[in-house]
Amino acid sequence: MRLHILGANSAIPTSDRFSSCQCIDIGGDLSMIDCGEGAQINFTKYKLKRNKLNQIFISHLHGDHIYGLPGILSSFNLSNREKPLSIFGPVGIAPFIAAVMKYSYLDLRFELKVVEIQGEGGRIFENDRMSVFSFPLLHRVPTYGYRFTKKISKPKLDKAQVERYQLTVAQIKAVIEGEDVNLADGTIIKNEAITLSPVAPKSYAYCSDTIYHEAVIPHVQGVDLLYHEATYMDDMSVQAAERYHSTTIQAATIAQRADAKRLVIGHFSSRYKDVEPLVIEARTVFEATELADQGAVFEI
Repeated sequence: MRLHILGANSAIPTSDRFSSCQCIDIGGDLSMIDCGEGAQINFTKYKLKRNKLNQIFISHLHGDHIYGLPGILSSFNLSNREKPLSIFGPVGIAPFIAAVMKYSYLDLRFELKVVEIQGEGGRIFENDRMSVFSFPLLHRVPTYGYRFTKKISKPKLDKAQVERYQLTVAQIKAVIEGEDVNLADGTIIKNEAITLSPVAPKSYAYCSDTIYHEAVIPHVQGVDLLYHEATYMDDMSVQAAERYHSTTIQAATIAQRADAKRLVIGHFSSRYKDVEPLVIEARTVFEATELADQGAVFEI
């Protein structure tokens, strides 16, 4: 489970910091989270495989989170994509995409599924690798955060025990499915005695544009990695509240109260030429804080 930062600036991109865009790789299944300007440029720059991108999750409909979508869809079409693509986002994402396609004369060659999220959200996607839940954030427009959980893998065989008990192919298959083994002499070998414990499920939560909002804490409780916007340093807390954004200290406080293992902050205001002071300030509350530097990769 690996998170790639493709953009982490706020509304106005800079020469070296594009607008919000991330990509999470869960067992080779890629999902994009928000799609600001420059998304596909950095998708290519950081050598992510387009044919592995299967889902796009949009937090809200402000331009710095969706203006990369028209380019992504057009490029997929020009490259003769055949795989279906699913896009999730708040109400309004469907007519936005429909308008893009209509007025740019974009006739897609691949199946596009658009899912609009309403109300309190909940489980919105699931496959054999992961489940995704959405939850409301508090911004100027309807906005959702997302929690990605990698499913627990099946227990792996303990090869030493397989050899010890001389298990047959049929017995090995039964063990993989979670069954105990009955030996010829009547001995029952418990499944856990011949398997290695599976890796505990890993989770990542994405909190895009939002004012300090303690209601998100239950939704991100105990995550291995939390992204929370930190548009401003704490000396601009008044302006942050007026604009429905968060500060470094507020993001760190959410991470601390949610018992997150690590925090990544981003969505930096363009006023900050150097963003290092933001992470230094956040660490005064939550030490395990890192910057969402463009091109950074976080192992989960």
